[in-house]
Amino acid sequence: MDHDAKKSMILAAAEVGADRRARLSCAKAFALSKQYDISLEEIGLICDEAEIRISTCQLGCFK
Repeated sequence: MDHDAKKSMILAAAEVGADRRARLSCAKAFALSKQYDISLEEIGLICDEAEIRISTCQLGCFK
């Protein structure tokens, strides 16, 4: 899967909040990583690039 396809898949999984910002839950990031065999680091980098915030972090790192 190329970078653009990964980015599109992550954007599709993200939800837009009332503040019109895209968010991806930590649990969804883990699920996408496992399902598509993409490292969490790469998912994080793509989220940064696309200005998608990680939410409801299982470790409490992101809110």
